[in-house]
Amino acid sequence: MKKLSSKSKILLGAFLLGSSIAVATELANQPNAQETRYDWESTSIAPENPSSSLQNATTQEAIDHYGCENGANVCANGEKVSGPGPDATTLNFGL
Repeated sequence: MKKLSSKSKILLGAFLLGSSIAVATELANQPNAQETRYDWESTSIAPENPSSSLQNATTQEAIDHYGCENGANVCANGEKVSGPGPDATTLNFGL
């Protein structure tokens, strides 16, 4: 059996390391199975994606999608699809 050259060993090591990092990153970015998921409907005054729906998403995903968090104005309403949280929730934005 032919031995690998030093260059081939370095390239193989770099490939394996890169692949391992990519898999670890993908696993870390997966939502927690116990995280509550909702079907969301935004209001017409949502900063991003007004009057639109977002299906089976976590609260953080909805915040990122609609661009709203905190405040007095209703941005989006969510109805629970799965998980341990409340049956319904609301995202607000503004001052």
